[in-house]
Amino acid sequence: MVREQAGAYGDPTLGAFDLDFFDGERRPRTRLGDGWRTRFEHVPPVREFRWAKGGRGFAGWYWSATTHDHVGYESWLERDRLILLDFDPQVVGIASQPF
Repeated sequence: MVREQAGAYGDPTLGAFDLDFFDGERRPRTRLGDGWRTRFEHVPPVREFRWAKGGRGFAGWYWSATTHDHVGYESWLERDRLILLDFDPQVVGIASQPF
């Protein structure tokens, strides 16, 4: 079934790259096209968010209506993209730094 979904778009690139992510306990590696069933919005970030008081960055947490949870960001640009993704009706999940 997953192979059918990966081939559904007729894009050979989906099988040419590996997907490497951290699922909280282990770090599985699979082909990009085989990762359709992984809910990346539920995968914890690979690294912690870092920010320092008085620093140049603008980090924080955005409450997403799409995921019904907070999504981390480290800059205004990331925050703005989160807002755009959250308002797009075609987006079904948003993940912050799962890879």
